[in-house]
Amino acid sequence: MEITQVISRMETLLNIIPPMVRMMDDGMLHKPGHPSKWCPLQIIGHLIDSAANNHHRVIRSQYQDSPDISYDQVAWNRLGHYDKMDRENLLQLWVSYNRHLVHLFRQLSPTDRTSTYRVNDTPYDLDHLATDYLAHLEHHLHQFLTY
Repeated sequence: MEITQVISRMETLLNIIPPMVRMMDDGMLHKPGHPSKWCPLQIIGHLIDSAANNHHRVIRSQYQDSPDISYDQVAWNRLGHYDKMDRENLLQLWVSYNRHLVHLFRQLSPTDRTSTYRVNDTPYDLDHLATDYLAHLEHHLHQFLTY
């Protein structure tokens, strides 16, 4: 998928997802789809954590030699206490962080998109990051929304 397609799809999601989450009843926002899984608020929190770590990858891979940027997603989610956060604040943070990623993706030149980072010693380039990030975003949104 071309980065322009990733940007376009992310912009669409940023417009359609918040109203859908705002319409969900509070009970559904706090109910995990499965006892050992995250509730929708925690999933949105996880997507914020993902955006934060991918922000680092986009920036640092352009000025460092293939930095290793990994994180413990379970610990980040637990320590973020997203299930105790106000829905609107959480949504605004998710939208703002993703709009920033869209902005960063727009600024990447073809050469920048070949910059690499590592996750647990496996190298990836920024073209992969954009495409993988979008797939990851949609995977998690589909866990609690139909669109």
